[in-house]
Amino acid sequence: MKPAVRNIILGVLLLGAVSVSFLAVMRGRLPTDGGSGDRAVEISASVWAGYKRDAKTHVTRRLRELESLPPIRKGALFVGDSITENAPLASMFPGVPVANYGIGWGTSDGMLLRLDQVSRNEPDRVIILIGTNDVHYDHAAEHIADNIISTVASLRRDMSDTEFYVMSILPRQAKAMATVRATNVILDERAAASGYVYLDLTPIFAAPDGTLRTDLTTDGLHLNAAGYAAWARAMGACVLDGCTAIAQ
Repeated sequence: MKPAVRNIILGVLLLGAVSVSFLAVMRGRLPTDGGSGDRAVEISASVWAGYKRDAKTHVTRRLRELESLPPIRKGALFVGDSITENAPLASMFPGVPVANYGIGWGTSDGMLLRLDQVSRNEPDRVIILIGTNDVHYDHAAEHIADNIISTVASLRRDMSDTEFYVMSILPRQAKAMATVRATNVILDERAAASGYVYLDLTPIFAAPDGTLRTDLTTDGLHLNAAGYAAWARAMGACVLDGCTAIAQ
């Protein structure tokens, strides 16, 4: 093969490789920062592969933030999605050491992949609120509940002195409520055998039609200031001293 022809072929192949890499990055399939072995990138790539790019960017950044947090040795550690991440926990539960391990766009599948971040802590209580994004992505109730129960089982092995609480998935838009209700039923039924206390927030947050009360939400899904105040009132005793039910 003539050198000129060989150089043209190599140039075309190189251009093609660069183009493929560029398109993959634009689609959010390759990390734009962090080297190989970057745990945050691995998690966000595996669970959020089909999500829009800003979701994966947020998840990756948030995972790194959590990795940098110093472990807590008492108090309450909250695990969840954006409802937890946006919660002003320190002002909601004053006087109690709290750690916020919520991640916007979080799902129960993603939670299972980041348990090592949680298990390095030694809180008195772990409080889990997850599943509403699973519902949005049409995950089945059994799948969501199994993931949450598996999360508790895994964490209990490393956190034998910690109490575990699972909150009911909060009400949301009407079209999603069948899966929300079905998941909550499973979580309630399996609580005693699975080593956690199930805390039903539905009576506090549900409107007469079963959806999230409009005075407690910004968009039918996320909580406003009044919603977080209601959450704090209901959960105060549980966060402070532990409980078997919430204040209605």
